[in-house]
Amino acid sequence: MNLFRALCLVFLLSVAAGGVLADDAAPPTQEPDHSTIINLAPQLPSVICTTEQSEPQPQNGSSSDSKRDRDKDLLDLAKRAAIAYALDQTVSRLASSALGSEEADKISSLFSGIGGRGMVGALGIGYLAGGKQTKRTCGSALEAASEAMLMTESLKFLSGRMRPREPGSDADDFRGPGAGYKSFPSGHVSNAFAIATVLGERHPKRKWLYRALALGVGLSRVQKQAHYLSDVVVGAAIGTYAGRRAIKGQTFAGKVGRLRDKTISGKD
Repeated sequence: MNLFRALCLVFLLSVAAGGVLADDAAPPTQEPDHSTIINLAPQLPSVICTTEQSEPQPQNGSSSDSKRDRDKDLLDLAKRAAIAYALDQTVSRLASSALGSEEADKISSLFSGIGGRGMVGALGIGYLAGGKQTKRTCGSALEAASEAMLMTESLKFLSGRMRPREPGSDADDFRGPGAGYKSFPSGHVSNAFAIATVLGERHPKRKWLYRALALGVGLSRVQKQAHYLSDVVVGAAIGTYAGRRAIKGQTFAGKVGRLRDKTISGKD
């Protein structure tokens, strides 16, 4: 099976799964939400895509509406994660056999770098050397990445899932806390989606580009046998959630920073 046919197969499986989720999840009285994790995403894998909810407007019953939105988001995530989990072994074998070329590996290495420490370092340089707006954007992105890392590393420790490329690995093999395996969820993906969510908020016209790059990171981690598909789906959800919290100023790092600033200003 050549590379093109392999990609088509993954695409068709993903679109079919995304269509089922859309039919099940959308209430009849609610307007359809067309803002997927990639705005140009009708052609992209919808299993990895997550919907963005607009902020609820202050009104009577807004608290209950917000809770319903959160519940719906969690249900949607659970469905996507379940479908991805069911496809884990198949997609992993497909990536190993059909996407194992030298060219594909080079492209994957490029995308993996986007979700790695180099991107965090670049944001740090932007924060230290940039102007006011650059500092604000880079600071929020760093907060999002930190929040995503806390959640991701906690789940990695608790799950103890082996990576697909590790000897004896199986998609159903979760060895529990302290096992030392770190496949679930993907840290590269959660980091990439956290940063992409913040950058997309700050630069709406380029939102599609940031998310396309984040999605590329996810696909590269599967191609490299570093993660299963469900690792990527959950990592993308964590990153998107962390990015939204950073935009609202609700991250742990942001709260600590503001508390520190208040303490320093109080002493002055």
